[in-house]
Amino acid sequence: MELFLKVPVTKTTQTIDTLLQMAGPWLTVPQRKRICKHGVEIDETPITKSTHELEPESILKCDIPDPLPDFDMYECPELMRNDGISVIEKLVSMPGKLDETPFDPLLYVADGLGLDRNEFKLVWDSEFMHGGPWLLAEDQAHAEQFRKEIASGEVVLTWVVLVPAAHHSQIRYGGLTLDVALSKKVGEICELQLTPSLDVDRIHNLPNEILEALAVEGIPVIGDVERGGFANPGGVKIRLLAMYRSDGKLSASWNPPTEWWPKETVVPLKEKPKLTKNERILSSVSLKEFIVSDLSMKYINEGHPWVTRDKDTDRGKYEAGTFVTLKTQKGVLGPVAILSNEDPVVARFWGEAFQNEAELEEEILFRLDEALAARDQCFSDVVNTDTFRLIHGENDAFPGITVDRFGPVLRTTVRSKGVFSGFSKAFYDKLREVDTEAMIIEASHGKDIRKENQLPQVRVVAHGTQQLKKGDRHIIRELGLKYWVELWEGIDVGFFCDQRENRRMLENFATAGEKWLNLFSHTGAFSVKLGALGVSTVNVDLSRRYLDWFVENLELNKLDTETHSCHAVDAREFLKQTEDMYSGIIVDPPTASSGDGGFWSVKRDYEALIRQCANRLLPGGTMLICRNERAAKVGTKELVKKITTQMGRKARFTDAAEGADFPVNASFPEGTTFDGVWVTLD
Repeated sequence: MELFLKVPVTKTTQTIDTLLQMAGPWLTVPQRKRICKHGVEIDETPITKSTHELEPESILKCDIPDPLPDFDMYECPELMRNDGISVIEKLVSMPGKLDETPFDPLLYVADGLGLDRNEFKLVWDSEFMHGGPWLLAEDQAHAEQFRKEIASGEVVLTWVVLVPAAHHSQIRYGGLTLDVALSKKVGEICELQLTPSLDVDRIHNLPNEILEALAVEGIPVIGDVERGGFANPGGVKIRLLAMYRSDGKLSASWNPPTEWWPKETVVPLKEKPKLTKNERILSSVSLKEFIVSDLSMKYINEGHPWVTRDKDTDRGKYEAGTFVTLKTQKGVLGPVAILSNEDPVVARFWGEAFQNEAELEEEILFRLDEALAARDQCFSDVVNTDTFRLIHGENDAFPGITVDRFGPVLRTTVRSKGVFSGFSKAFYDKLREVDTEAMIIEASHGKDIRKENQLPQVRVVAHGTQQLKKGDRHIIRELGLKYWVELWEGIDVGFFCDQRENRRMLENFATAGEKWLNLFSHTGAFSVKLGALGVSTVNVDLSRRYLDWFVENLELNKLDTETHSCHAVDAREFLKQTEDMYSGIIVDPPTASSGDGGFWSVKRDYEALIRQCANRLLPGGTMLICRNERAAKVGTKELVKKITTQMGRKARFTDAAEGADFPVNASFPEGTTFDGVWVTLD
């Protein structure tokens, strides 16, 4: 509406703000400031300051839209600015497109950012009711250039949505391609991460294109009522999560806020029917019964996933891979387990009873979803780290197997072939649905022997869209660094991702210019990280092949090979011969091996090795000490504390870290990959 006001003669100190307040008491302070900033004339002269004092009988003219947006430009902070592009945190209630009026909230945001309100452009338009990072360009040229970079893949975007059902495969719709990954699941709500590919002339409508593609796929985004989504007071649940340039000059991510997840249930819960005691027994009758001892049942009920052989437990006539219901000699029924052909492990815990194959497949898909959701942090940074564990055996409710991601390849390691045979077909059917483009290969944990033609024992389960051939080497990334891996090996591919968080912790302990010792260095993953930090290293390993591999990893990352020396000798012999002192030492020995210094056994030789290392560590230096020993009587930290106390050296300890992709079960120590500790000695 248009408003004309005349200043009373008696009010000689009247300001524009107080006059507007008298004329429109419904107007808020931010609204009055906006009206004054761009829509007020005093005696036909534009005035922008609300504190401007008016002369008596001045005529004030302004245009107040109805309704006036109740939005404060200061509520949209700038998240980033790069090459003519500004990123703001758009509010849910704020429009995502310009409405060509002088009171458009986006104009005030541009003012606050110092952008020319007549020149700036949105990189894309949007629905009204969703928020998150939003891109504003300085002018049309910058907007067009950024859209071209998105379309060409020079700039990669990752979006995140909340939907009522999990989806793992690629989505194609009307020229839009969405690479989909399940990042989290809370109750019945699934969070998907999406990487879109779209023609440049449609980038300006990208959020709407994504919403439309998901709706056509049958999983409309929560809050997207127009396309069939569940109503949600928090707006449409879509937002930009991250973007980066392929040349590495741009990398940014913005995690969703706490209120991202709906506080109230917006998706109907799929509750399992509650069974009575008799119904539970009846449903278990269809599965074969397997007699175990009272002690075995006790351990199973306490959380340990293995049934071991004893005088009251025998596998009987059934084949490995058979699903059975555990039962004590007294007739007490327990959970379902899978028979094994190992010794002493005769069965591994599975869980609740099922009555047909469809229920088994549904359970497998549920467990896969849970495991993937627990890796949401891993999936959020695949640009820098594309290698991590997806399935960690019993600790992810999949007995006898692990699955690791190595870039576009999923590698299953079967630790118990007999157990895995009971659900392998259903498992692989569902795993293929997770990522239809990924290659899936399978290796036996107990085999590391190559055939005469140098091709390995690993078999291809699904080729996907990858062109990787048997025997080919492959490059993976961790923490922004590259490494060669040989995925066709049996046990050892040349890289252990369970140490990722400890390699990250080197940033806290290592300083450029120092010299570190890496014992049992393998292919040098720790030393590559140290080299990237400006640290020189001395690498000791029995295998010349692994040391050469390490040099190739250095070259792959364009690191100076001259600052890293290699010694193919027994670690104990090396420590006896050297008098050098080091700022840090990595000690991660195998359980057993044979070398120049004789047979190595972690049980027999570990304590003496730690003493040797402590004698070669400079005051203030740090060691990462790991131990691969099952059923150790004393923990690594307690053992190191005893040794350093006996040596008279004051020690400070920091726990060695395992990533979220290696969950730990206190009732199942066998499922922990290693026991380790960081120790700094004065």
